[in-house]
Amino acid sequence: MDTSLFRRALASRRLGVAIVIVISCFQTHRSQGQLINCDQVNVKKLAAPVVPGYFPLLSGDPAILRDGNLYRLFYTSPNLKRLQGAIGEAVSSDLMNWTPVDAGSDAVGKELVLLGQVGQWNEQLETAFAIKHANTYYLYYCGYPRVGWPINPGQIGVATSTDGINFQHRLGKPVLSATPNNYDANGLYSPVVIRYENKFLMIYAGHCYASNRVTPGIYLLSAASGNGLSWTKNPSPVLSPDPTVDWLQNGVAEPALCPGPDGNFYLFFTANLGDDQKRCIAVGRSRSPLGPYTIASRPVLSGTPGWFDEQGVLAPHVIIEQDKLRMWYLTSRLNESPEKHSIGYAEMPWPLAAFDEVFP
Repeated sequence: MDTSLFRRALASRRLGVAIVIVISCFQTHRSQGQLINCDQVNVKKLAAPVVPGYFPLLSGDPAILRDGNLYRLFYTSPNLKRLQGAIGEAVSSDLMNWTPVDAGSDAVGKELVLLGQVGQWNEQLETAFAIKHANTYYLYYCGYPRVGWPINPGQIGVATSTDGINFQHRLGKPVLSATPNNYDANGLYSPVVIRYENKFLMIYAGHCYASNRVTPGIYLLSAASGNGLSWTKNPSPVLSPDPTVDWLQNGVAEPALCPGPDGNFYLFFTANLGDDQKRCIAVGRSRSPLGPYTIASRPVLSGTPGWFDEQGVLAPHVIIEQDKLRMWYLTSRLNESPEKHSIGYAEMPWPLAAFDEVFP
């Protein structure tokens, strides 16, 4: 039931085959191709992946931090020296052309700003999100031990930095861990953090596969913190599976929370989580980041047949600019060997036409 396709690649025995092909790819810092219309109304995509790092075909889970006139893109990328997931970073002034940073990391690919800790609960890293507050960068991530697929449970950790590149793990333990027999009993993934009412507010994906207390499923959950290090979970989900809607019945995952210019909060998330379904991205709207959310009656982004994202789009990051919505997302193209995962980019008009019709 775990939804991260990128996590499958990191855990796969075929990773070594993928590495050989990826290493043969040249490193480029520029977005490839032009924005063109795809098979979805009013949606334009780059016809090729955004390639910010040393391993463009094994990069995913994008999250962008605006830092003055600079944008920092954090993403999941492999550390081949240890065969583990790590966090990379690239920077841009225009959100289209990305240059990997040089973190001087002890890994293949110097753009890796955070590595897992060998033999610890966070040896494998993924799905990072950065926020800057009071001149400190907080980099939240999902961590788990060095084990095979499936990986349960993921836990959420944090690293901090004063320059946005040199990060250090904090606390020596997770900031959030699984609660037995509850909504996140089998793992916590994909943290997103904002400042709200003078506190840190986190939305994350909680996995529950079996429970006699709550209905099993994949939920979007929340927690609050006064200092970004010590967190308290909220008891009720922000968003739950909907058994009456085909693309919501198997759960909701990988959130992206975006304040809108209209005073609403927009919660983008991965949908279509069934084993035989192609992942898509949906959205809800609320006056509060904690909901309740009104869900648009159709997904806002799906894969395009014959494209690099044809087998699914997931794990979005969203920026709203006046009359335009910009989205970065993890893509999947599984009909080739080895598995490919990369970062895609799409634009669509704002306000979203998907909200012309909503569920009652």
